[in-house]
Amino acid sequence: MISFGVNFRPVLAAACILFATGAGCSGKHTRAGSGEPSALAENPRIALEIHRDGQSWGDLIFELDRRKSPITTDNFLRYVNDRYYDGTIIHRVTVGPRIHVLQGGGYTALNAKSKPGQHNPIQNEAKNGLKNLRGTIAMARDSAPHTATSEFFVNLADNPSLDYPGRDGWGYCVFGKLVGGEDVLDRIASIETLTNPDPELRGEKSQPLNPPVVYRASIRPSH
Repeated sequence: MISFGVNFRPVLAAACILFATGAGCSGKHTRAGSGEPSALAENPRIALEIHRDGQSWGDLIFELDRRKSPITTDNFLRYVNDRYYDGTIIHRVTVGPRIHVLQGGGYTALNAKSKPGQHNPIQNEAKNGLKNLRGTIAMARDSAPHTATSEFFVNLADNPSLDYPGRDGWGYCVFGKLVGGEDVLDRIASIETLTNPDPELRGEKSQPLNPPVVYRASIRPSH
């Protein structure tokens, strides 16, 4: 969940989203499916292939900042290598008035429990100087600052209220930026949403009527 002043759960499902502690992250990763160590670049690129109704909408391609967000980047890449994100949904899309984000990385269906296979929470690296600007990717978390696991969000507009120190003295850690697929991002932002029944969201219109799916997450060659 993203805890922007409130704890977020997809309808009736409790789950944690944003920063975590680095436990279990070795800094070394394998190429997805290869089983062989790979020395990842300082700015590795990952692609999220988005599908809806069985049709491909294209890829969201992000360049990650391993120099400024090493723990967060390595954590995210670990989930990519685990194939954890494959088949998860974009379970939250909100375009205001308080924040503008899409959120995913934790569920395979609405009203479901979080997908098994999450690793330990990681350290919140929101003090890294990166801002929650349109097109940046950041980690979601619970209300406690160091609780991010697998869930992430993408900023659909500039969200300065999510920057360090935020309202809780921590804010939310940005660890990369969109470098391809802006049309896909806009298409997701325009989908129909319903009022979320979670009372903690105070009537936020953010539950996708038909959630897009991360069909596949993969590491791309860096340029």
